Amino acid sequence: MKLAVFPLDDIEQYIKKGFVQPNYYNPNNIFNKIYIFNPSNEKEIDNKLVQSMCGTANYQIIFLGQHNAIQKILYLHKTTLRCIEEINIIKPDCIRTYGMLFNSYIASECAEITKTPLVLSIHDNYDDVRRREFKSNNIINIIFYQLWKRVFETKIITKATKVIAMYKFAKEYAMNTGAKEKDIKIIYNKINIEQFKPLNKIIPKYETFTILTVLRQIKIKNQQTIIKAIANLKDVNLILIGNGNEHNKLIKLTKKLKCSHKVTFITKVLNQNLPIYYQKSHLFASSVIHGGVGIPILESMACGLPVIHAKYPHEPKPDILSACTVMVKNTPKDFANAITLLKQDKDLYNYYSNMGIKFTELVNNKTMNKKEEILYQEVINKWIKKSLQL
Repeated sequence: MKLAVFPLDDIEQYIKKGFVQPNYYNPNNIFNKIYIFNPSNEKEIDNKLVQSMCGTANYQIIFLGQHNAIQKILYLHKTTLRCIEEINIIKPDCIRTYGMLFNSYIASECAEITKTPLVLSIHDNYDDVRRREFKSNNIINIIFYQLWKRVFETKIITKATKVIAMYKFAKEYAMNTGAKEKDIKIIYNKINIEQFKPLNKIIPKYETFTILTVLRQIKIKNQQTIIKAIANLKDVNLILIGNGNEHNKLIKLTKKLKCSHKVTFITKVLNQNLPIYYQKSHLFASSVIHGGVGIPILESMACGLPVIHAKYPHEPKPDILSACTVMVKNTPKDFANAITLLKQDKDLYNYYSNMGIKFTELVNNKTMNKKEEILYQEVINKWIKKSLQL
């Protein structure tokens, strides 16, 4: 079987971030050929890592050109027509796309015109994205997201044969945008529990009680709250893994608070090297100002780390987090108090450690891959049956 993939971003960017999961595009090697419609100019991309994401399938990258946001709008119709031509030649059994932006609009048009089933993955709640943009006062982004919702989002989501929501907050958005509940399947992000697992007793934890945060260093990830929380705590260190346009500001903040000696910045760690940082640390902390459940949260829980997570006003009953993490107000004081409590109360520490491990055992990569494989089979078989009846 053949799959056409429309990634949200240039696949090389996922590789640079260290986000390379084996069989990411090919659960249980259901496909033998994968076509990746990559939004970049033609270039060399690490063959070994792309092959890992495609499993045993042969893959081909179709380069669509590197465009900024304005160019994407201007060339949207032209790019769509080109992709429709390619899909007509390839004749994939299914099209897979991610998110609700340009790539998914193109994928949905290809699916409709070529009569190919479409599986759409939603990793965010785009109504929530719009709320954040309104607070940012970025007029261009506010106008774009408002117009995009009015003109494109409902069309995209209703053209999908199946919608995969990565958590309940994303499912809520999908239903509000026009998807039928029967066409939505929650399949959590895949965690390889053979790779992400509790620390081997042979390897010790960091000598000093260490908080870990693995997130892009951008405004909505809000790492400054964690830095402020640990600044005056005794015998507590912080490791920040990630990069972004807030990176230098965060470094300056540690100097201003005179806690540079307690904070370690690591801009990039490959996915296969991440487990040791989780395993050697004592806690994971996330002070993000948006809803949902990030992959680092699941990875840290799989490694046995208790997680302290900020409450989010627009998600009163958060999926997973409310049961498996310590939820606190998004202030340095509340994070500091929670860190101190878990550092001192071993029973509470072990409780949240065990809760996280038990949950991630349920969403391990084998279980999630099987669910995804079944969904693909259902979508393709249903489409074949429908085609035979025409």
